[in-house]
Parts: sequence; C-alpha cells; structure tokens
Amino acid sequence: MELLKLATLLQRASFTVDGNRLRVYVDGRHVADVLFHDEKLLDTVVKALRKHGKIRQD
Repeated sequence: MELLKLATLLQRASFTVDGNRLRVYVDGRHVADVLFHDEKLLDTVVKALRKHGKIRQD
C-alpha cells in the first residue's frame, strides 16, 4: 500500500536542480530537497527525469 502511495506522489511530482540539490515539488508545492555528493549520480538522475519530462525550469 505504501509503495502505491509513493508511486502516486512520484507521478504528480516535478523537480528542479539547484547546484547539487534536487528540489522535489508535488502539485506545485515544494516538499523535499535531495542533496547529492556524487555529481555523476545527480547527472544520471537528472538525465532520467528529463527523459520523462519531470524537470521544470524555475
């Protein structure tokens, strides 16, 4: 059940990138920041999110 809730939230989520921080928004509201210490990992995540149209420009 919890995985279903998470999946639903992720479908409604959008993201922005600010340096090494991935900012998470759900329904237009900022809900979390994810800090990355590995630049390659951040690049990989951003690439995947862009592929699905989830990165927004602020």
